[in-house]
This record gives sequence, C-alpha cells and structure tokens, in this order.
Amino acid sequence: MISGALEGYTCIDVSGHVAGPYASSLLGDLGCDVIKVELPNGGDTHRGRNPKYEGYGPSFRALNRNKRSVTLNLREKRAREILLKLLETADIFLENFRPPTRKHLGLDYDELAKLNRKLIHCSISGYGQSGPYRDKPGFDTIGQALSGMMSLVTDLDDPKVAGVSFVDHAAGIFAAHGIMAALLARVKTGAGQFIDVSLLQVAIAFIESHVADYLNGGEAVSRENFPKGRI
Repeated sequence: MISGALEGYTCIDVSGHVAGPYASSLLGDLGCDVIKVELPNGGDTHRGRNPKYEGYGPSFRALNRNKRSVTLNLREKRAREILLKLLETADIFLENFRPPTRKHLGLDYDELAKLNRKLIHCSISGYGQSGPYRDKPGFDTIGQALSGMMSLVTDLDDPKVAGVSFVDHAAGIFAAHGIMAALLARVKTGAGQFIDVSLLQVAIAFIESHVADYLNGGEAVSRENFPKGRI
C-alpha cells in the first residue's frame, strides 16, 4: 500500500466550524497527523450544529476525520504552554483567530518562528490581517455577499442564502493548497512561513472572471445580465 504524501508531517489545528477543519481534514486524507485542539466544555462550535447527536454529528465527523484531539483552555497560561510545546516540533499550525485574539494569546507568527523556524503557520480569517475589517468575525454568507458571489447564485428579486457553504469550503481548499506549497518551499529554504487566507479574498478569487470583467469593463455581472451561451 502506498503511504500518503504527507505521512510523517504533523499539523496542530486549533480552528473551528468549517473552513479550518475542512483544510486539516484534507491534509489528514493525505496522511498528515492532525491534532485537533478544542476548548473544554463544548469544543468546536460546529459540534452544536445538530443537538440530537450530542456534539458528534455526521457533519462534524465528516469535517474532522483522520484526526486526534485534545482539549486545552487557551485562556489559561498552562494550556498555552502545552500548545507551545506541541508547536516546537510540529510542521503546521492552523488557526482561525481574529488577529487581536491571536496576538493576545501570544501566537503571532513572529513569536512562533523563534520557537520553531520550520513551522508553517496558516491563518484563516474573515478579511485578512490588515484593513478596516481585520478585527471583525467572518462567516461564509458574509464572504458571499461582500464579494458579489451571492448575486450570481440567487434571484436578486427573492434572495436566499445558498444551501452550500461555498466560501468556507473554498477557503479550506485554498489553505490546504497553500500549506502544501509552503512545505515544498521549506525543502528548498529550510524555513517555514505565514499563510494568510481570508474568506473575502477566497470568494473574490473564486469568481475572478466576473471580477476581471467589472474591474476592466465596469460591468457588474449578475444572474440577470449573465452572457447567453455561457455556462
């Protein structure tokens, strides 16, 4: 049996809900050893998606396959020390903190790189590490709306939220893609790097042909004026 391409690598995943867990599940599919870190007394917010399963429903299991887990209350100093000990020898650190929260916890990349220069730190946020929205929480539907994607997937006269979390899942794919590219770069440089993935940037990239039409021609494409004959 052929081993996974990422066998022998370790990812410490402190993300929650959909985008981050989906990214680390893709890494796990390729053989990466993923250790999921959750808060005690409830854990990942996605555990509560369907209460009848008491925190371990099919959706949560699908997004968190191939993983080991541990609970750490990162508000406590001892728990942060344990996390840092894990990161000393890890290859990948995946999180979806807002920038101020990450800084407050002492988990900024510059500090972690001193601990482990080979560490690849991937942050998934709503709007990136800079700009006026950097401190705001991000959600799939907001990414769809702000990027313009929502106008392409719903009737503007009767708008409805899409039944699939396009942006969350696309962000997970972009994050996994970036992490694997960084692992390849590390072979050449010996050093890790910081990867910035935001829901808004991913949504815009996902509809890049429409964005290009707008930025170069000034025409905003929607369902109503989508060119005939194009799929």
